[in-house]
Amino acid sequence: MSKLAAFISAILDNPADDTVRLVFADWLDGRRACRVRPRCR
Repeated sequence: MSKLAAFISAILDNPADDTVRLVFADWLDGRRACRVRPRCR
């Protein structure tokens, strides 16, 4: 499973947990594609 698929799976499995979204946002920051973090604040 790719990292992207693993993140998406974890987010869908735990929709109320912002921790997974924030880790995903950090991962995306390295790729300059982050639009997830603002939704967690």
